[in-house]
Amino acid sequence: MKNLLFTLFCFLLSINYGNTQSWEQNYMADTTSSNPGFGFAYDLVQTNDGGYVMAGEMDLPTGAVRHYIQLIKTDASGNEEWRKLMAPYYDIRMDKVTDLHLMPDNGLLLGGSTHYNNQGLLIIRTDENGDTLWTKVHPTNAIISSFSKTSDYNFLSIARTNTDLTLLKTDSLGNLILSKTLDAFFYPFDIQEMSNGDYIIAGERNGGFYLAKTNNLGDTLWTKSYQFSTADAATCIQALPNGEFIIGGYGTGIVNQSPIMAKFGSNGNMIWQSYLSTPISGMARVSDIALHSNGNYLVTGSIDRDSWFAFASGFSAEISPNGQTIQLDTFNSTISAGGSSIILTADNCYAIAGGNNQGYYLRYQCGTTSTLPKINSKVEIQTFPNPSSNTIQFNINTNEYQKFELRIFDSQGKLVKNENINRQYELEHLPSGTYFYGLFTDNQLIGNGQILFVN
Repeated sequence: MKNLLFTLFCFLLSINYGNTQSWEQNYMADTTSSNPGFGFAYDLVQTNDGGYVMAGEMDLPTGAVRHYIQLIKTDASGNEEWRKLMAPYYDIRMDKVTDLHLMPDNGLLLGGSTHYNNQGLLIIRTDENGDTLWTKVHPTNAIISSFSKTSDYNFLSIARTNTDLTLLKTDSLGNLILSKTLDAFFYPFDIQEMSNGDYIIAGERNGGFYLAKTNNLGDTLWTKSYQFSTADAATCIQALPNGEFIIGGYGTGIVNQSPIMAKFGSNGNMIWQSYLSTPISGMARVSDIALHSNGNYLVTGSIDRDSWFAFASGFSAEISPNGQTIQLDTFNSTISAGGSSIILTADNCYAIAGGNNQGYYLRYQCGTTSTLPKINSKVEIQTFPNPSSNTIQFNINTNEYQKFELRIFDSQGKLVKNENINRQYELEHLPSGTYFYGLFTDNQLIGNGQILFVN
C-alpha cells in the first residue's frame, strides 16, 4: 500500500541505479492439472550448489480439504529441478508450513502445523533431494507460530489456544525438550533467539505491537506494548548481533494498511519507528527481514500468512540502520505476487520467495531498480525530544548539503508546514498528534520520518 508521505509525492518515478541483474519466475501449484489450485511459498533457503528450495503450501481444487506442504527446488537461475509433496496426494488434510531450515548434511527441516488426525506441531526431516526421512507431530490442539532455529540447532515455536500461549522447543531430531506456558496472552507471529540466548516473541494485542522476552527456559523477563495507529501488529523479528532487534509489521488507519519497521533495544525500549515508503495499494505488511552485509536491513512483504492470501503486490526494500528507506523495488505488476521470505545470497545479493493465486514465486535481485528517489544514506536526521510536549529539535548530520526544505504532513496527508532550514532547526509545538516529515534538497527526497506532539 502507499505510505502516506509518499502518496503525496507525485514526482516519484522509476529510476535505475547502477548495474542490475535480476530475474523472477512463477511455479504453478500443481503442474498435473488444468485447474492447478492455489499455492504460496512461505520460506526460502539457498542450497550449497547455489540453487534454492522453497517451502510452501498447495491447496488442490477438490471437494475435500486437501491442503499440502510442498517443496520446490531450483537451480541458481530459478529453473525448477524437482518438487515434493510432504504427504500422499490422496490424503484429506490441512497442513501448513512456517519455516524451512538447511541442515549441516544439506538436508532440510520443515516446521509447521497439521490438522490431520492429530492437531499440533508438525516437523518433517528430508534429505537433500527432498525425500522424507522422518515426520513427527506433537499434539497441541493449538495454532502454531514460527519454527525458528537457535544457535545450538534447537527450534522454537509458539502454540496458541483461545486462552494460553505455550513456548515449545524441539531438538534437531524433532524431540520435544521444552514446553512452557507463558505468563501473557496475545496473538503471536514470530519468535527468535537473541544474541545473549534469550528469546523475543512478537505479535499483536489490543490493536498494538506486543513484545515479550523470555529466558531460554521460557520464563517471562518483560513485556512491552506499542501502538502507532488504530490497529497494528508485529509480524516478524530480526535479532541483531549487539542485542538489539528489528520488528516488521503493519499499521492501519492512516491510508489502508501500511508496512511498519521499528528498532528496539535489548530492554524492549523503542529506538525508532518508521512507515515504509511503499507505493503499492492494498493491505501491505512486512513479512520478513534479513541482515545485509553492509549493515542495512533487507525487507519484503505483502503476504498475510494467516489468511493465506497475497493482499497486494509484493515489494522489497533496503532500510538504513536509522530507519530510512534507501531503496524500494516492487514486483512485476503482471505477476501480482506477494513476498514472504527474503535471504542474503552467497554472492551478496538477495532472493525472495512468495506467491500469488496461481503458485510459488521466486525473485533474484542484484543491484537496484528503485521505484523511489535514492535517499542518501549519509544523511542522518535526529529529532529530539520525540515525542514532545513543547518543541522538537531537528539536527541534520551531513557534509554534502547546507540548505534543506522540510515538509510536515498531518495524519490525514495535509501539508501543515513547509520551511527552508539549515542543519539545525527547532519546530514549534503543533496540535497534538502524529506527523510525517520529508527532508529535501533540490527537490530530491533525502530523508523522512515521523514525529509526535503530545499535550
